[in-house]
Amino acid sequence: MTFNDESKMYETSVKISSSGLYYYFNIKQNYQFYFLERIQDGFGDGEITQDGRDIRTFQLTCYDRAVP
Repeated sequence: MTFNDESKMYETSVKISSSGLYYYFNIKQNYQFYFLERIQDGFGDGEITQDGRDIRTFQLTCYDRAVP
């Protein structure tokens, strides 16, 4: 991750290597695991938690071809 001085946020890029549905994201940093979950009653925004139980999931759909 890199820190964006303009937005004052950390950012990263993720390359999905296979098609499918992805529901949550985890991050390992210094032997600690963090999970990104959807905010309560939210759509698209997320928040970091270390509690991996009952994560409020996203849905990211990845296709294996260009879809108009």
